Amino acid sequence: MSGLFGTDGIRGIANEPPLDPTTVVRIGQCLIWYQQRRGLAPRLLLARDTRLSGPMLEAALVAGICAAGGEPLLAGILPTPALARLALQQCHCEGVMISASHNPWWYNGIKIVGADGFKWSQQDEDDFEVLLRSIKESGPEASATGAQPGHVGIPQPLPHAAEWYVTSLLQALNGGGSLAGVRMVVDCAHGAAVTVAAEFFQRCGAAVTILAAAPNGRNINENSGSLFPEGLREAVIAHGSDVGVAFDGDADRVVLVDETGTLLDGDQILWILARHLKEQGVLKRPVVVGTVMTNLGLERSLASCGIQLVRASVGDRYVVEKMRQLQAQLGGEPSGHIVWLDHTTTADGLLTALAVLQVAVVRQCPLSRLRTGLELFPQIQMNVEVANPHDVLADGEVQRLVQAAQQDLKGAGRVVARASGTEPLVRILLEGEDVSTLRLWSDRIASQVRSVGSKVK
Repeated sequence: MSGLFGTDGIRGIANEPPLDPTTVVRIGQCLIWYQQRRGLAPRLLLARDTRLSGPMLEAALVAGICAAGGEPLLAGILPTPALARLALQQCHCEGVMISASHNPWWYNGIKIVGADGFKWSQQDEDDFEVLLRSIKESGPEASATGAQPGHVGIPQPLPHAAEWYVTSLLQALNGGGSLAGVRMVVDCAHGAAVTVAAEFFQRCGAAVTILAAAPNGRNINENSGSLFPEGLREAVIAHGSDVGVAFDGDADRVVLVDETGTLLDGDQILWILARHLKEQGVLKRPVVVGTVMTNLGLERSLASCGIQLVRASVGDRYVVEKMRQLQAQLGGEPSGHIVWLDHTTTADGLLTALAVLQVAVVRQCPLSRLRTGLELFPQIQMNVEVANPHDVLADGEVQRLVQAAQQDLKGAGRVVARASGTEPLVRILLEGEDVSTLRLWSDRIASQVRSVGSKVK
């Protein structure tokens, strides 16, 4: 069970350990026992995205929870931020999201949030993993822990969860009617946003065209959503829309397309929101939290406005931890995870999209003009699939090349080589002013990573 948790919960291929039914039943049991150990009520809120394996994993979790005497609350298909909001404001219990976010359909995952709406801390994950390992090693007698024979929990459906979430978001940002006259295209990535996105933006007053909203279990994130915005760009231009919005599989990420068809990623969204909050006098502390992947251009542009960028490790959980430590209101990642702690405890794609569009409405200008003042540095990013990313990155020649590239950039750029927390990949980022230099070094580093990866199994 070593290394069960990655950067965003438990992630892997569905129907293979640790996401096989037997292990997931144990996880369900252990979640209840872990709650009891901390003096919490034995209740868990469950939601999932649209993957083929979602119902199977949900059933396994429910079986484990009920066998341990717990009560599963079933919210059905919902975005991850909806689960976190429900856990905090309505159900007052911990929650489990069954999703692999932006990954292909054959992946799945288990994300856990506390009753405070925040994702579990590293300490919680470590303690839970120790408990789960001890139960696995103790064998069948572990079933003596939990419910008495014949006494089991009963699942409780929450049929109005999606409706409550939409209403709650609109109340948080005074969204009702605020987008009257706005023409928009919304790409749901055939994911969890299908249950809420159309109603949400329509209730804001927008005229909405929906894309990728016919999930079949196997098409989540397929050539759609925040990872593949090309279709959204084409649709915005074809429909003459004011904006395009694209989510990932569990709708915690969002990217935007302006009326010219230009993509706005998380760095540009942070720029728009941070500058607006500062100008409105409601940015309580002049600090925004990004990650090691955040563009250097955003850091410099924010500095010109008197706002400091502080970098955290990759992963919205680490961004939130740093935000809470620094009492920062706003943070996020280039991928489109944006967290505004005034209104949410985790990245929320729908809330972020509405917040940006409200800035455009207040300023009475198209989305393209909100990007002015931000000069991003060129970046080259490559993903190299290897069996053991951490071992590859520890290789001396790989490290030497990364250091040589950094020295060649002469302080006018950055090199980041890191192991993905959700897939067997080494992610390589080079950033600087000279694209040809970036391309040269990225190719050399990627080639060495492949070479080492072929030998390290």
